[in-house]
Amino acid sequence: MQELAAELAPDGVGRIELLRRGSNVVLQAPESRCILRLQHAHLADAVKANLDLVARLTATGAPLVGPLTSRVAMTDVVVLTAWPAGQPANAEDTAALGAVLQTLHDVQPPRELSLVNVTDRFDRRFADLPSDIPNRIAKALRDHADLAVDTLRAASSSSDVLLHGDAHVGNLVFLHDEPRLIDLDDLCRGPREFDLAPSLASYQRFHRDDRRWQAFRAAYGESADWDLVNTLTVVREATMNTWLAGLWEHDPHARDELIHRVDTWDKDWNSHEPWRAM
Repeated sequence: MQELAAELAPDGVGRIELLRRGSNVVLQAPESRCILRLQHAHLADAVKANLDLVARLTATGAPLVGPLTSRVAMTDVVVLTAWPAGQPANAEDTAALGAVLQTLHDVQPPRELSLVNVTDRFDRRFADLPSDIPNRIAKALRDHADLAVDTLRAASSSSDVLLHGDAHVGNLVFLHDEPRLIDLDDLCRGPREFDLAPSLASYQRFHRDDRRWQAFRAAYGESADWDLVNTLTVVREATMNTWLAGLWEHDPHARDELIHRVDTWDKDWNSHEPWRAM
């Protein structure tokens, strides 16, 4: 890994540590304040296109963390990119997230960006759904995913904006004391309310801290249709819960949490115990 990273940072990156593992592997090099993202080699063309897109957007003032270099390092198995490391935001930084999203949504979306699409993601997750998930759980997931797709389709409009695609405080960092968004693989265009719904879903389903929600809403301003934001929370909820279903076979805590979420999904959100972040 050191040799591969040296192709992107000739002076070396120092010690490398695992930060997280998911659809890609994220590593950090604390001594050089560098983040390394490791993805499958068959995604190389998409990775290169994303690097170019992010570089162009940051040049126009989009509040994104741009790559350290436009180059990639590759083997037959993986493709590696390098990014500056920012200071992660915390759960209280909802106002910063709201302000960043307002700035992002004012940036003209490039013409080549595709419309927001959750159908493909749901299709992949249902194809990999563990076989031992009870029928009632699987049915609830499919019903809500179908509702999410229909709701998003109905929300599409001619006033598409540049979307982050996975906007939450976990994807916010401070770089040179300025808030910036990271994890930019899902950049797309669509209704601004799509990017705002995760924060409302987080408030309703998880933390229920009215102060944090009102800070987010005030920082974003009144350019959104907040009723539509509420309607689109089902998209975020279905996305989270179909991801959680993938842990069914291996994590008993995930199983218990998914059962709780399905049992309370269609109830008024303040009439039951909050969902637990996994």
